[in-house]
Amino acid sequence: MDSFDHARVLFLTIGALCCGACSGASPEEGEGRGAADSYVAGSSVQAVCAPSHEHFIDLGDLDPVHAPNTTVATALNDQGTVVGSGMTLASGGTKRHAFRWKAETGLVDLSEVPGEVSYASDVNEQEQMVGYRMLPGGSNQAVLWDAENQVHELGFLGGTFSHAYKINNRGQVIGDADDASGMLRVFLWDAETGMVALDLPDYTNLRDINDSGVVVGSWLDDGGYVGFTWTKDGGPVELDRLGSHIGIPDSINAQGEIVGTVEFFETTSVKWTDGVAQILPAPPNASSRNPHAINDAGWVVGDSTPGGQAVEWDPLLRVRLLPLQASQSTATDVNNCGTVTGTRVGDDCGQRAYLWEPERPAP
Repeated sequence: MDSFDHARVLFLTIGALCCGACSGASPEEGEGRGAADSYVAGSSVQAVCAPSHEHFIDLGDLDPVHAPNTTVATALNDQGTVVGSGMTLASGGTKRHAFRWKAETGLVDLSEVPGEVSYASDVNEQEQMVGYRMLPGGSNQAVLWDAENQVHELGFLGGTFSHAYKINNRGQVIGDADDASGMLRVFLWDAETGMVALDLPDYTNLRDINDSGVVVGSWLDDGGYVGFTWTKDGGPVELDRLGSHIGIPDSINAQGEIVGTVEFFETTSVKWTDGVAQILPAPPNASSRNPHAINDAGWVVGDSTPGGQAVEWDPLLRVRLLPLQASQSTATDVNNCGTVTGTRVGDDCGQRAYLWEPERPAP
């Protein structure tokens, strides 16, 4: 499977939203510990959810003068830190840079040099972020940014590129990299062992990891995509596809509840609980829906087609569209306070990252 799958799907989704909104707009296992192997995650931070009224915050742009309307949010933690990427002017044109957003700092550009390309895909409660950056020559390398925005290289598997996609609160990272033969491998990285290739079939894609070390993903076989969970002691266990030929889990919470999709005649949202698959109800005026994240309380967010609107399911699986005042939108993550992040497209076809706060009364 394409090693750029996570980023590629995200950018294509946003591109499709904008086009729809504004037609005509323009080695071995263990190799490569790197500098981060001495950086150990601290203790977990409990979610402290301040009272709020229902509203969204436009997170703005990294370079509003030269590259407006280009930020994309990928993840957030319980402290409200959002990570993602946006365009900024550099030598040779605009470049995509990873960012960290906090209410007290606004957007912070994480690229070390102006011409560097970087991408942030996840953040944990210790404020560790993961993603990748482009090296001289065009190859990508998996990296971890610590709470002080210092970058740590996660290494390789004997090849020339690597990408980090998710990090849990134990500091375990999942991603993919090529080996010395050029074959794409999936890996688990932590500070003690470094980058270790997992013994999983070819054309496997990892999607998420929870704090218990349970990994979810899918692999390609002759009949389609097989969704699975993986643990260090138990190995892979296939997920029920409800008789369909495609099953792709996307997110897992601390309780082991999983959300993703199966494919019948159209994409259908599914929630797996204790191995039992349940179809999520469709939002209004939508034929298909794509859940992207589930928090520990069972709130799920995603988006729908046609229409391209951010969607939320509560723990009882009641569904609604998020009131984002946007022509189109996506929801990519939800934290344990119910705060949501994603990307919204305005009437002018400008796309920017947002933070949406639900109604939270004072205790």
